[in-house]
Amino acid sequence: MNEFLTSRQVILRIVTIISVVEFSIMDGFIYLSADLSPYVEAVLDIVLLAIITTPLIYLWVIEPYVRARDNTVEAMENLILKDVLTDLSNRHVVYANIDKSIAASAKGDVNGALILFDLHGLKSVNERFGHDAGDAVLVETASRLRSHLTSEDIAGRLNGDEFVIIVNRVSSVGQQVQNDVMALAEQLIKSVYEPIDINGKQLNVSGSIGVKLLGEGDSDSDKVMREADVALTQAKNQAGDGNIVIFNA
Repeated sequence: MNEFLTSRQVILRIVTIISVVEFSIMDGFIYLSADLSPYVEAVLDIVLLAIITTPLIYLWVIEPYVRARDNTVEAMENLILKDVLTDLSNRHVVYANIDKSIAASAKGDVNGALILFDLHGLKSVNERFGHDAGDAVLVETASRLRSHLTSEDIAGRLNGDEFVIIVNRVSSVGQQVQNDVMALAEQLIKSVYEPIDINGKQLNVSGSIGVKLLGEGDSDSDKVMREADVALTQAKNQAGDGNIVIFNA
């Protein structure tokens, strides 16, 4: 990230630009041996100084400031909207988008779903290889989950090892919606099962998934999240890994 210029740096740069340009202009007058009146020479000096220094001050003072400001604003927005480690949406953004998806599904605009993904094996990775390795696993897991989504979908991280995916565009209808969401969930599970290379070590993790299909009966994000969590708990309680459960009231 570009750092802001200090007041001292700004003043020093402006003074340097003006001094160098003014010296060059005066030197040019002497070199040309122009027979100019003091008034004309002063006016010409001011005009040339303004013409030459303006772009230089912009490039060396204003542009670095604007770039640093924009980068700072972007970083602050990311802190507010993103999970710092994985760059996925944070809890606040997730809940806001669940409400939007519920409204769209209730109107019949889209067929959506909420997928909760619980990562298994992260604690073991942290204990055996350290938290840096655990963080690397989380980053890679987030990348793999996101790779299966469309631009319409939202991926987020709720806590240490739990991810959430809001599927906003399921083109099918009826029973086929459930089949398509199940197919996506299976892809997510399969992608996470692939070994993760961390500093030459092949680490293996897995996961379970709980799904809540969005529809006309849904009203708020908290209720939808609770129902998806019920399905996730059922999946985790089943024997083995890689289980997927769709909430059924």
